This record gives sequence, C-alpha cells and structure tokens, in this order.
Amino acid sequence: MSDFAVRLYGVVIEEGDANPVRLVLELVEGGDLQEKLANPEIKVLNDWKVKLQVALYAAHGVNYFHSRDPPFLHRDIKSSNFLLTPDLQMVKLCDAGMSKMAANEYKMSIHNVNHIGTIMWKAPETYESEFTLASDIFSLG
Repeated sequence: MSDFAVRLYGVVIEEGDANPVRLVLELVEGGDLQEKLANPEIKVLNDWKVKLQVALYAAHGVNYFHSRDPPFLHRDIKSSNFLLTPDLQMVKLCDAGMSKMAANEYKMSIHNVNHIGTIMWKAPETYESEFTLASDIFSLG
C-alpha cells in the first residue's frame, strides 16, 4: 500500500444492476490537480517549492504502480488523475480503471488502443499499440 495512490477499501456487487460493481475508495477532499492548475485564484501553486513537491509526489504515485511485481501500467496518467489533500501535503494517483499488469519485458500490445488513455497526454508510440513503463512517464511530463 502506498501513500501516493488512492486506496481501495472494498467492492460492492449489486445484483440486477446494469453496472453491478461499485468500488469503495479513499476520499481525498482537496480536488484534482487539473482543477487547481486551471484556477488562477489558487496562488499556492505559484510557489516553486510547492510545485516541486507536487511533482515529486505525482512521480511517487507512478513509481508505486511501476514497482509492483509484475509492474502495473496506469495508461491514463494526466493531471485530473492526481488528487490533492486540502493542505497540498499529499498527492495521490487515482483512476486506475485502465491499468494493466505488464508482461514481456514491461511492454503490452493492445488491440483497439485508440480508446485507451487521454489523447492530450498519450505517448506517440501508444497510437501504434505499444504501452510501456516509458509511456506512463511520457504522460507524467
């Protein structure tokens, strides 16, 4: 378990529902990084020390996925998938819905890859079908 990834507490299955699986996840109340960066009234992110701390925590979140055995590829790294605590003391990677275990020297070939990830953050090679640990790092920026 990592402080840099949103925790999964449990799963609820509701029979008869069109989407029967519900995940019970950790609540991170500070909102996502994208909304903080887009809001000019939030001045604290203008401080380079805070920016570097947020970037470091984001990198720790990605590293948590990549350091599993076998590694997990997140495949949708973007600013809206990093949640912040209200005091900006922690950044947590979330939305692992597209994550997959990596195999074959940490590469994955995916059919129909155009539907995986968010276009503005995708590494160029993922348009041809290959996801790697480096693809996640490219998306991290």
